[in-house]
Amino acid sequence: MSLTLAFDTSQAHVCASLLTTDQVGQTTSLAAHFEPMAKGQAEALLPILESLLQQAGCAWGDVTRLGVGAGPGNFTGIRIAVSAANGLAQGLGIPVHGVSVLEAMAFGHPGLRLASLDARQDRLYLQVVAQNEEPPFLANLSDLPELAAPLCIGHEAHTLAAHYQGRVASPTASISEAIARLSMSKPESTSFATPLYVRPADAAPPKEPPPSIRP
Repeated sequence: MSLTLAFDTSQAHVCASLLTTDQVGQTTSLAAHFEPMAKGQAEALLPILESLLQQAGCAWGDVTRLGVGAGPGNFTGIRIAVSAANGLAQGLGIPVHGVSVLEAMAFGHPGLRLASLDARQDRLYLQVVAQNEEPPFLANLSDLPELAAPLCIGHEAHTLAAHYQGRVASPTASISEAIARLSMSKPESTSFATPLYVRPADAAPPKEPPPSIRP
């Protein structure tokens, strides 16, 4: 039996899911948590994960795999989740997989899918999800790639579906559960998750030069 713990803080929330897989490959959700949270994710994440394990009657030593939302999304939120996942993976000696949140949104649907998130500043985070993995990218509604009638999921899904003459769909699972299930399907075993920042952090270096220090 394997136990997969997955979590995400790339958006204004903390969400987590705990899934178990038995010897015949049947996967069952043991516990889940979702909490809207714009600030304080770094302090809340580990207590939420510990509470989730206790709720399922499990301990950290029972976890055999970690999945983490690697972005795109909020720069600080991505860093919080990925850093925590990598630290836990190293400490527990178990594999960890970073999963695109957009790929998780499209999980469970067949065919060509276009997942979208609000990137603000009139832009979208987009990912074309099909048999071949395509990385997330930034775009705006006036400069979209050419696609053949995809299934559109997420922010501005109706606008995107109208543009492509496609259809609109909703996610089939919560983000954290989809991350867990996708991490279980990854063939490779890795001890390090890589963040998907897509664009630089919004914080900019100061325009004024630092004061000179006299000897």
